[in-house]
Amino acid sequence: MSIKSCLIAIALLLCGWAQGQHAGTWQSHLSYHNTTQVAEAGDVVFAVANGALYSYGKEDNHIRYYSAENGLNDHGISHIAYNESTRTLLVLYNQGNIDLITPSGIYNLPFLKQSTVVRDKTVNSLSMDGHIAYLAMNGAIVVVDLRKQEIRDTYRLSDYAVRAAAAHQGFLYAATDRGIIHISQQDNPLDPNAWTAYDVTLPLGEASEVTRMVSHGGALCLLIPRKGIAAVQTSDGTVRTMITDSGLLDMKRQGEILAARGSNFVYLCANASSAVRHALGTTQDVAFRQPATLWVAAGDDGLVGFREGASGYAPAVGQLLAASDSPKRNYCDFMLYSGGRLHVAGGGRDADRFYRRGTLMSYDGERWSYMDELAVMRASGAPRFQDVTSVAVDPQDADHLFASTWGEGVFEFRGGECVAHYNTTNSTLSTILPDNPSSYVRVDGLTYDSEGNLWMNNISVDGVINILTASGEWLRLTGENYRPLYDQPLVDKLLITRRAGKWVNILRGEVGLVVFDDKGTLSDPEDDTVNKIESFALNRSGGERLAVSAYLCQVEDQLGHVWLGTDKGVLICPDPIRALEDPNSLYVNRPIRSSEEGVDSYFLDNVRVSAIAVDAENRKWIGTEGRGLFLVSADGSQTLEQFDTSNSPLPSDVIKSLAIDNRTGRLYVGTEQGIVSYLSGVGHEVSDFEEIYAYPNPVRPEHPDRVTITGLRPDTDVRITDLRGNLVYQARSAGNELTWNCRSIYGERVASGVYLVLATAPDGGASASTRIMIIR
Repeated sequence: MSIKSCLIAIALLLCGWAQGQHAGTWQSHLSYHNTTQVAEAGDVVFAVANGALYSYGKEDNHIRYYSAENGLNDHGISHIAYNESTRTLLVLYNQGNIDLITPSGIYNLPFLKQSTVVRDKTVNSLSMDGHIAYLAMNGAIVVVDLRKQEIRDTYRLSDYAVRAAAAHQGFLYAATDRGIIHISQQDNPLDPNAWTAYDVTLPLGEASEVTRMVSHGGALCLLIPRKGIAAVQTSDGTVRTMITDSGLLDMKRQGEILAARGSNFVYLCANASSAVRHALGTTQDVAFRQPATLWVAAGDDGLVGFREGASGYAPAVGQLLAASDSPKRNYCDFMLYSGGRLHVAGGGRDADRFYRRGTLMSYDGERWSYMDELAVMRASGAPRFQDVTSVAVDPQDADHLFASTWGEGVFEFRGGECVAHYNTTNSTLSTILPDNPSSYVRVDGLTYDSEGNLWMNNISVDGVINILTASGEWLRLTGENYRPLYDQPLVDKLLITRRAGKWVNILRGEVGLVVFDDKGTLSDPEDDTVNKIESFALNRSGGERLAVSAYLCQVEDQLGHVWLGTDKGVLICPDPIRALEDPNSLYVNRPIRSSEEGVDSYFLDNVRVSAIAVDAENRKWIGTEGRGLFLVSADGSQTLEQFDTSNSPLPSDVIKSLAIDNRTGRLYVGTEQGIVSYLSGVGHEVSDFEEIYAYPNPVRPEHPDRVTITGLRPDTDVRITDLRGNLVYQARSAGNELTWNCRSIYGERVASGVYLVLATAPDGGASASTRIMIIR
């Protein structure tokens, strides 16, 4: 079985998983923008974008995505390289994990990740010598035998930061921060004292500046970034300048050709004395088996294939990834599911802002869309659009939304276009620095109330609570009773409960909860009840009290109980009205778990709980900072599921945000490494079963092979036939939707035509139908 066939089989497993999902399955929503690495393996070209792997099939022109769901063993790829002699794709991850993708499967080498000998897991570069790969690291060179699929050796060089390693004419060379060292391959490289300095005078700079080494054309080629490449004849020490170019950034050997690249060009060197420069546009990496076709990792332009012609190289294959195929970035500090869409804000603030480009994205279950930060700036006149902290969607119009930022105030959007920008000039919002109001109007916590008023928190100023009323009037709640919120450096979210007022958490400064009741008189804050909660009674009758030092999130469940995520774990307020009527009597329950030894302890005690979501059955999904994701029963007394990177496709155990589509039961999980979703199978039953429909419809050639049938009930029997009544596909829905990958029950892509969808309710008492048109 060829590596191409093996990898296509893996991809098809993923395709089948993603398109015909059932309860208990995961789906990754990782960003594939900004392609930075590329490796060519026969008829398949692999690429890495935002730390995620995908491939392009030259024969079928299909893009395939790879992740933990279909065999990879980690997240966050740092390097890839293809070894021709063993037909192996070497995949290195940021935390030191290693995958070998071969014709017979994927082999994991966790030794480096688990090693206590090599503490810094950063791989600075890798090189190949036959079936051996050398990983240059800070303090070591790790040797991988790709034929035996094992870590063969670790050469400990604790005194050196090794930037590159290369085997050349019987010696192993290492470029370090202290110069170049080497050792005969007949000696013992495990002995750090056996390595000796390789003294060489370079015309382009110091040996300690070398970051890449390649054995090519009988010479040892050394790259000094931003300067050039020197070729050293190690037999006699002769040094010759091979290339001088202040734009050079990287270098590697491809077969018998040396490729050296800058940010928008590549040099191809057939030997150590020739170098031809080719302009290619954005060039983050380049790969080729034959120099007639170059595959370029072109950043935001994705993967581009260049073919050689009479006048040089010209793009021949491009635009392989549509902008709507994935999120623009993996930032997901805030998520909201509303109006049939997932809305994602990139976040970016703590004691100060992160200066993240304006990441505001939406997902309709099929395609991603996002606001272009430059277009927003042009339309609004704002100096920047950065650090988006929260999103609120108009309950009356799903295409009308607002986004808050940590510096530029609030932006308003309709139909994907920015239509207004609110700051100190046209609203009640205030700035921290009057002399620089364009960068210090900090806002968070956008949320609508039942009257159509938009609420928000304006940070580090006197009038923290601001309101844009349904009639378009701006109001600010100020006065002595609101003083607990004044000048706090990080006021976070605002929760509007059904009967227990509005809850605001202060993350930094005078940490605590502020609960207030505006009495329905927004223009008269003097009569408002405002209480700050700094501790809780641990039972209904009082007594022992609990104080926490971080309030991270709050949510109201279906019974009106308020759940708090804190640095002490989960706190449940079963009688939250006390926060207004008698704050000293406000008490919390702390869920308890018993160990196998019968010892009781508080659930997630001293674990930072960063996000909580309530599903259709009032169960709670709980995200933590470092312990992954938990599902607990409605009252919190039982742990029903626990997911982390060791037993699920979660890309990180640090959960930033959660959002749930309670119609289908799909939970979206935002981690520090990107978004995944989990189909729980628990959703609200659709009352009108007969109104089912499919989208996109028709399925056109530019669409992926994926169509969603919605309006079902959980466990609906769905049969898809052609117009002659021949069964094409059959499955049962997990929630209120079922996704079909446009393939038959035999795994073959269906042809153009009209297909009938026949849906039968679980009890057999109702049925419905619709049609799907497929255009190839």
